[in-house]
Amino acid sequence: MKRVLLVFMAMLVLGSLNAQEATQQKEPVKKSGLEFGFGPKVGFNWTSISTYNKNKCDFLAGMFAEFKFNKYVGAQAEVLFSRQGTRHKENGTKYYFKFDYVSIPILAKVYIFKGFSFDVGPQFSFLTNSKCKFKTTPVKGEYDIVKDLAKNFDFSLDLGLSYDFKFGMVASLRYNIGMTQVMDKYDRFVDGSNYNRVFQFSLGWKF
Repeated sequence: MKRVLLVFMAMLVLGSLNAQEATQQKEPVKKSGLEFGFGPKVGFNWTSISTYNKNKCDFLAGMFAEFKFNKYVGAQAEVLFSRQGTRHKENGTKYYFKFDYVSIPILAKVYIFKGFSFDVGPQFSFLTNSKCKFKTTPVKGEYDIVKDLAKNFDFSLDLGLSYDFKFGMVASLRYNIGMTQVMDKYDRFVDGSNYNRVFQFSLGWKF
């Protein structure tokens, strides 16, 4: 997945190299007051699961498309690869949970100040891979928990702020509140509610 991140970072660099040309071409497509923009984005997840409340840092990458209906209201849809998870320690053994999702946020954007928007909406996530690694002296190992514990679908609510720079870059800070449980309850790992809790910071380039 590191290759995925590198590809999207390269796309951002190419976008910045074309910044002057993009600004000379004025604004995004505009018809009858409607503006349209799209582009790549990359960022970081500060992620945990409510049962454990131990954070781990991971990454996200994807594409977004924005429709701005007027100076106050817009909508944005994204397709993201998002790696999430948590850490847990029990009886001297450390556990590292990893969940890979393809996530589709659909957000309403309310522009509260020039360039700034408040973003809110649902996110639909589909599990593509999950692992639980454990470490205890002197043994290391890995579990495949897709079949046994992890749920294939996650529904969440996104709340955040974004800022659109004039030269094309978009910065976003977002909190993702999981509404469905990540894993089935199981005595060894999960003895209570377990919902995704994710802070996300991302940078994108709007064409």
